Amino acid sequence: MVCHEVSARDMWTHFENKQTKREYENYIFACEQLYSNKYTNAINMSDWLHEMELQKRELQQYGKVISDDEFAEILLYNISRTHREVVRNECRESGPSSG
Repeated sequence: MVCHEVSARDMWTHFENKQTKREYENYIFACEQLYSNKYTNAINMSDWLHEMELQKRELQQYGKVISDDEFAEILLYNISRTHREVVRNECRESGPSSG
């Protein structure tokens, strides 16, 4: 516990270490939420997209900036089971050129 430390400096160090660890744990949890939030047909697409945007913003609070291209890829990963044709079309349009 912080209050059991001998000096104010030790208390502060203990507090910082605990807060940093907690913040990092929250960051990892937020990443996991964004990257594994699979869309299912039981969910309203607009609500799901709104939730994904909120999760993206939460990561920005931790200093993780996700580009529009990266966010589009994350969305494609998470709809791949229910909207395979969208993923196929996107892969054809923006995939690596073959020549």
